Amino acid sequence: MMAGLIQRMRAMAPFLLLAGLVALAYGAAIDNEYVWDDRYFLVDFAWMDSLASAWRTAFSPLFMAEAYVRPLPLLTLYADNLFGVHRAAVSHGVNIALHFATASLVFLLARDAVRQMAHESQGGSKPALAAAALFAVHPALTEAVVWVSSRFDLLATLFMMAGFWLSTRDRLRDGALASGVGALFLLAAFSKELAAVFPVILVAFIVLREAARRGGPPSLKVLLHRRWKLTFGVLFFAGLAYLAVRFHVLAGSAGISRPSYDLEQWVRTCAAIARYVQLTFLPFAGNSPQHTFIWNAQRTLIDYLPHIAISVLFALSVAWLLMRRTRSGWVLAAWSVGYLLVIHLVPISIGNNVVQQRFMYLPTAVLFSLAPYMLAGIKLSHAAKRAVPAFLLVLLLAALVVVRSIVPAWKADLSLWAWARKMDPASGMARENLIWAYLDRGMYEELDREVELLSKDGISTSINAPINVGVSHHNRGDMELALSYYEMAKAKSDTATQAQRSALLNNMAGAYARLGRDQEAVDAIRKAIALDRNNHMALANLLAFCDGYTVNLAGYDEVVLRRAAERRATILRTLKEYRPGSSLAGLCPVELQKK
Repeated sequence: MMAGLIQRMRAMAPFLLLAGLVALAYGAAIDNEYVWDDRYFLVDFAWMDSLASAWRTAFSPLFMAEAYVRPLPLLTLYADNLFGVHRAAVSHGVNIALHFATASLVFLLARDAVRQMAHESQGGSKPALAAAALFAVHPALTEAVVWVSSRFDLLATLFMMAGFWLSTRDRLRDGALASGVGALFLLAAFSKELAAVFPVILVAFIVLREAARRGGPPSLKVLLHRRWKLTFGVLFFAGLAYLAVRFHVLAGSAGISRPSYDLEQWVRTCAAIARYVQLTFLPFAGNSPQHTFIWNAQRTLIDYLPHIAISVLFALSVAWLLMRRTRSGWVLAAWSVGYLLVIHLVPISIGNNVVQQRFMYLPTAVLFSLAPYMLAGIKLSHAAKRAVPAFLLVLLLAALVVVRSIVPAWKADLSLWAWARKMDPASGMARENLIWAYLDRGMYEELDREVELLSKDGISTSINAPINVGVSHHNRGDMELALSYYEMAKAKSDTATQAQRSALLNNMAGAYARLGRDQEAVDAIRKAIALDRNNHMALANLLAFCDGYTVNLAGYDEVVLRRAAERRATILRTLKEYRPGSSLAGLCPVELQKK
């Protein structure tokens, strides 16, 4: 009885240690707010009041015009809102729990690798725990854990890691294993498109494991076994099922644009590879939400020669190791495959960034899971063996300190973007988001100062910066100055989404209405609604403009109508304050003027 209890406690010990480490590193994130895109999913979607509305929205193209279908993470985010009573602590707690679960799978996979290399069925917990612990507090992965909107990467990685682990369960029947792996692949695909690399990385897990068991070099011949032919057959049909759902959801959306493989694009790819290599193996410096890629007269090919050299050397090294049929080559290849979709070989919507650190989550989990296959052959002296535990402890403590220093930076939008601006002053996204953070807090003096510095530094931004500066003057009552910034935003609207253009035109309509420029207000509000019928603020403006008239609301979503009705009274009151005694009849489109 006692012996059994002790055995169970020993079996649980690694997981308890990982849980404690994750809590120590990320526990403070529970007090963080929603930041950045979190507002889109949770604050702006606070009106979502039922599972039916959550389901409907989750199975819609993400961000309205993008080629993303990610219903599972969206459903969990909306569930956070529905059942968490709109508390950020709930969402952060879920992310931390998912990170612990993934770290546990890294431990299980690394332990299996140690056992296969040693040809043993027991043991291997200490080196596997070291690998999982380093993954759990890897500084470059902090963004994926503390940013609620990284739920896409967390869930996709968790399902894929579970699939890799399931492939190591020798006692499972072929059909059960194939079905389980296929189901987990499908879940990962509905979490993020990154799952496309799952079958390729799975090959590496299978080949390395079989090579370790028979003590020979890695070989693809193992895939001819009935077990794996059945598994990859199921993966094929699971992929077809995913594509069918994806096609249905994305019907009529923008889709993925074709890449242009010019010199700038190739240099960007090399810079991304070099930065991911640096952040993986030297993660104690350079962590930031933004990593801007600059390609202009000031920074050209010469400036990126070190990045190009590192990426080419790395690629050649992996190719050479693969040709020599080494385990190291297979491990590094599997790690590299995890980055294939995010090194700009295909277009990705990350602004002018060369990398995003949340994209490192899956590749790093794969690397630490497979590391025992690569490190097992290294011969160490007796002194070196004694020094390894101390070295690993120092690494863990250093990583823990760095992670705990990054977590508070993500506490609120203001602290996040002030930090991002400090780490990457050339980032237009960091600068424009800092402007938005100042606007959100009503810090207009700081906002004006940042606008001056932005102009002085010559940093280009998206349409969002002039819109938000315009809104700040709108809020301060200077409609003419607000319109001047809206016009600047309009000049940048060629690359904006329909939702962004609709929001801009709605803001312009509101400013025109307050200035008594009724026809311009009518033209702007018509265009705003035509561009995005889900823009509840535009509909609210229209309802206020048409006060006293019956507006045909057929075809509008129920939730959009409800949100618009809530805003209408405030807009109408503000209009009457700006235009005392003046009729609003000229603001209502003629075709809607029915008593």
